[in-house]
Amino acid sequence: MWLRNYLFEGNKYKYERLYPDRETSLWNDYIKRSKLSRIRKYILSELSELPRTDWEWYILNAIHRKSPALKYYLVDGHLDLALLEKNEENGIKDAFKAIKHTRMEDAGTLRKYFHLLFENILYSCRSDNLFYLRGQWKVARALRSYVASMGSFVPSVKEIFAYNDGETEDNQDEREGPQPDIFGRLASYYDMLEEWRKKHWFDINSDNPVIEFNLEEISNARTFVHEGSLLNCLYLELQDLLVKLTDNQFPEHRSVMDKCFDAHCVSYTYNLGTIRLVKYTGTIEYFPHRLYIEFDTIAPNDPIVQKLRTYKIHLEGND
Repeated sequence: MWLRNYLFEGNKYKYERLYPDRETSLWNDYIKRSKLSRIRKYILSELSELPRTDWEWYILNAIHRKSPALKYYLVDGHLDLALLEKNEENGIKDAFKAIKHTRMEDAGTLRKYFHLLFENILYSCRSDNLFYLRGQWKVARALRSYVASMGSFVPSVKEIFAYNDGETEDNQDEREGPQPDIFGRLASYYDMLEEWRKKHWFDINSDNPVIEFNLEEISNARTFVHEGSLLNCLYLELQDLLVKLTDNQFPEHRSVMDKCFDAHCVSYTYNLGTIRLVKYTGTIEYFPHRLYIEFDTIAPNDPIVQKLRTYKIHLEGND
């Protein structure tokens, strides 16, 4: 059942018994009781230091990625980190207890002893709670890393889980001292994200009249009914509106792609000038989405400019 907890690990298995030698003789040959006792003592000593999961790290990443996995961290629709941690702790403690109660007398070989450990863990630690089962899984995974010829877990217990639980060498020092709670960390992240967006904001340098649509205000005003992305839906709405206003059935389309954004421009001929509808879609989360209309060789007081400006005011809830 503990295999179900692969849900929380994805394809991040950095350490999985990569050594090619199965050391068959060391696992299958008869082993003295005294040596098995030393191995048992070592296993219990190491597993007592088993690191707990940084659930905040998992949840923050799920929020950042807008991942559907976030629902697995909720308890009755609410976020309860203390309960998640307690369930995992109970899974680890019960698996640890199962190891302590496994009889060495029934094992004549190291392989048989480890088989008994796994069987006893699976039999003793039964639950439908994914977080409890993850605690059981962490113990079982540590056992799988035992190398008979070295008499130790390879890599160490702490190294096994450092990669997946967000505790890499690069951020160990940063986590020293008291840490803010998950919502404090999330607020800090969004503050940083806002700073990055400000740095990537650019002025529309044009001598022509420009109407830019404030997407945040339009979203808050809820005046524009749409299914899917507000940016894309409004972009398509404005295309249809400009076709009607300019009576230009075949506008010119252009696109530009950059590592930070995708840009699209639709140009409509109108009288002796040109109207350009421009959309910037950020491909990284800190590049802002932008949507604006530029009027080239068209008077600022032209009826079409006034009509589109009035539409902007309506969309942003300012009429």
